[in-house]
Amino acid sequence: MSLDVVSVAPLYQGPDFHRIRLMTTEATKKPASPLKSFVPSKTKLTTIETKRIMSVLDEAIRKVEKENFVIQELKNHLYQVLKFSENSLLRTKQEAEKQQKADFRASQARMAKIQQEILTLRTQYHNLVTENREQEQTLRKKKYKVETEIENWIQKYDMEMSEKQMEYEELEVIHKEEKVQLEELKQKHDVLVEEFSQIRTEREINSKKRMEAEEQLVRMVRAATLIQAMWKGYLVRSMLRSKKKKRSKGKAKDKAKEKPKGKEKPKGKEKPKGKEKPKGKK
Repeated sequence: MSLDVVSVAPLYQGPDFHRIRLMTTEATKKPASPLKSFVPSKTKLTTIETKRIMSVLDEAIRKVEKENFVIQELKNHLYQVLKFSENSLLRTKQEAEKQQKADFRASQARMAKIQQEILTLRTQYHNLVTENREQEQTLRKKKYKVETEIENWIQKYDMEMSEKQMEYEELEVIHKEEKVQLEELKQKHDVLVEEFSQIRTEREINSKKRMEAEEQLVRMVRAATLIQAMWKGYLVRSMLRSKKKKRSKGKAKDKAKEKPKGKEKPKGKEKPKGKEKPKGKK
């Protein structure tokens, strides 16, 4: 980070002082050439020519003064630039050194921290490796135990399945025999169902006939009771009518006997005879 002023100086391309000096010398020497051209060989000058020469000289002097002023300004500017560049280079150099020192310190602190983390991670790694090895051993033991148990279960399963297969074959034979018996029983059942349906139809017919006979008997009983009631009523009415006729005949005989006697009696005494008629109606 350390930079020299000499190494930075070529980066600034300022005005070339040697060239400026040459230009100034040439500018100072150039006015001599027109004078020589205007001056005659016999050195006899007129007033007009002298005026022209003086104006040319004034212009050349003004140009030279302007160029000298510009050169002075450029020199001052160059000096200020060089001074500023030297100061800035020193500042940058100092800041770079400070930054380098700070970075170095920070890097050392980081390195120490990273080394400490590496040590802790190594210890953690070793601990994890030991734990994983112990877990692996326990898991291997469990695996071996489980595998042995599975083999035992498989052998047991094979034995049980062989026994079950034998039982299944025996049951299949029994099932076939029972199936044949079931088909025979089905045929018998069908015959019995047909017989039962016939018996049921016959029973239904008999029950219907019985119901009809009972209904007819009930009707006949009702009709007999009605006929008996009507006959009894008829007999009662005929007996009442015969009694009424006998009464009416007895009353007529009594009237015939009482007629001669009744002429002597007053008419007002005949009213009770008329009152006896409602009694006969009752």
